[in-house]
Amino acid sequence: MATIGLYVPGSQEGANALRSRLNEIAGELGYTAERGPTTGEGNLVDLLRAIDAGEVALVALSDGEARRARAQLEKLGADPAGGWARALLRGLDRARVRQYEAETREREA
Repeated sequence: MATIGLYVPGSQEGANALRSRLNEIAGELGYTAERGPTTGEGNLVDLLRAIDAGEVALVALSDGEARRARAQLEKLGADPAGGWARALLRGLDRARVRQYEAETREREA
């Protein structure tokens, strides 16, 4: 098994918390460990591999773009065939929560 290293500014505690949050995101997206002590928990390595393979798309939106996208997706999500729109809305909702949590951590630091 190979390893990669990431240098994260701040403390080891902060780096561990970041890794934990990223593992949670992986789990939310269905990338979970299948064996070992973390079976069933989020698996960041599988998520990173999926990003690399093009299976997961990362989209950067400004706050205004996200609001406009939400408005359009809500219209499309009301359609029975709009499952993909609802999935995108869930992703935007989770991103908004993570943004709020990150801003809260920064204020408390």
